[in-house]
Amino acid sequence: MKTDIKAWLIVSQAPGLGTLKFHTLLKQIGTPEQIIESSESKLLKAGLEKKTVDFIKNPPDEKITQNLVWASAPNHEIRTLFCRQYPEQLKQIKDAPPLLYIKGNEKLLKEPQIAVVGCRQPTPGGRANAKKIASSLAKAGIMVTSGMAAGIDAVAHESAMQYGPTAAVVATGPDKIYPAKNKPLAERIANQGVLISEFAVGTAPVRSNFPRRNRIISALSFGVVVIEATLRSGALITARIAVEQGKDVFAVPGSIQNPKAQGCHHLIKQGAKLVEKVEDILFELQSQLEWHLKEKDTTETMNKKGYATDKQVELKGLHKNILEAMGYDPVDVDTVVARCGLPVHTVSAAMLTLEMENYVDSDNGVYTRLR
Repeated sequence: MKTDIKAWLIVSQAPGLGTLKFHTLLKQIGTPEQIIESSESKLLKAGLEKKTVDFIKNPPDEKITQNLVWASAPNHEIRTLFCRQYPEQLKQIKDAPPLLYIKGNEKLLKEPQIAVVGCRQPTPGGRANAKKIASSLAKAGIMVTSGMAAGIDAVAHESAMQYGPTAAVVATGPDKIYPAKNKPLAERIANQGVLISEFAVGTAPVRSNFPRRNRIISALSFGVVVIEATLRSGALITARIAVEQGKDVFAVPGSIQNPKAQGCHHLIKQGAKLVEKVEDILFELQSQLEWHLKEKDTTETMNKKGYATDKQVELKGLHKNILEAMGYDPVDVDTVVARCGLPVHTVSAAMLTLEMENYVDSDNGVYTRLR
């Protein structure tokens, strides 16, 4: 670790000093060491508040030390904006985090990434779509990036890790996991992928920090895929930021009866690219991703356009009829039985086969058609 990291920690944690102001100070005064060495009057003249200057001049040792201790652990890193390991794509945004706290394999941040985001309480159909898209992206050699929130984010991380690494951008300190039930998921991500934060060790969940982390999710990625979102969802904030950053935005449509599809429909009306299958994403980003795509020893093969296509058995007779009876909204077995007039045991057995062949996804007895 570089010897100047302590100066970065002091300035970055000073109260009342936001990211943009930090950037301004770097341009006006120079390095964090030079900022610390500047006179109190010079710092006040630069526009800093008295409380900010007092912190910089007399920083609490305990607060700085706990970050240094955290960074001394294996696979823990603190990278400054001036480090060569700092992700180049993140440096391009005007409010790039001055510091990144990284847990896991930081080299993965140089890999091609696509963000998959959505609501915290998805429908079974939303979960199925997130599972399919995230796993297919991972099979194609693309790292899935998300915010490790409950719902779509967690499903995206879990599904991607079946076939490759994933990146999680958190809105807390790197030692704090929110929601708490995602602690096992966070450990798996750190072991198999990478977890990053711009917030100092010990930072607890603060509501305003969640929208802030969305700009990092977008900046790290070639594009953002919104699976399910209401009109007030944080996922739409990520999509808006992506547009501002010049990134592609993709949205998965849903039932007109589903309020959690309204955000996606709004994005599509605004120009987001409609996604029915993962090929829609990879084809649109092909020029950016082409040299990154790798052949993988999985159940998928690469088609002539360079993206993945599933091998499937051809549906005939009973299974085809049941799939058609399901429609495209989530249904239970009783509903399918009523629609096709077949015995429950026949429908149940057929649904199991369809699930094994990846034509449907199940969640607590509710089935969703994937194709």
